Amino acid sequence: MTKPRGSRPVAVHELPGADVFISDIQADTLAESVTIANRGELDQPLTGWVLASLHGLEVFEFPEGLVVEAGRQVRVLSGEAARATGPGDLLWIRQPVWANRSDTVLLFDNEGHEVNRRAYPRPTIRENRNPKLKILVKEIDGYRLHDWDDLVPPGRD
Repeated sequence: MTKPRGSRPVAVHELPGADVFISDIQADTLAESVTIANRGELDQPLTGWVLASLHGLEVFEFPEGLVVEAGRQVRVLSGEAARATGPGDLLWIRQPVWANRSDTVLLFDNEGHEVNRRAYPRPTIRENRNPKLKILVKEIDGYRLHDWDDLVPPGRD
């Protein structure tokens, strides 16, 4: 979970052999958490990656040098009672981030491309049909979500 001395953080897309996804969301208590797991066979650097709320556009930038090792996970914590209890815990903010009733958590790679999403407490009917992929763009005044189809010409994916 830490970077070796003298090394430089690497910002990359999801590597072949890594399989990074949102494995769990706890949003209905004073200690919220989102768990990001790597069920692949290769370690994945998360430098430049971002976790975001679809409905509130709250954004968490993973720290430079963070790597989620193959078969391991990290938890991003928020809320009044959030406390880091282990080496894989990252304290975001001591305020609630996630809507208690429902929201969608989005995971973006270092270029703002959506890697994974998870709705809670369950996906909506619309999300079950065909969710629109998102791109997260960092602008001067903050982050903006755009639909993939609006920014990428047909045939370029």
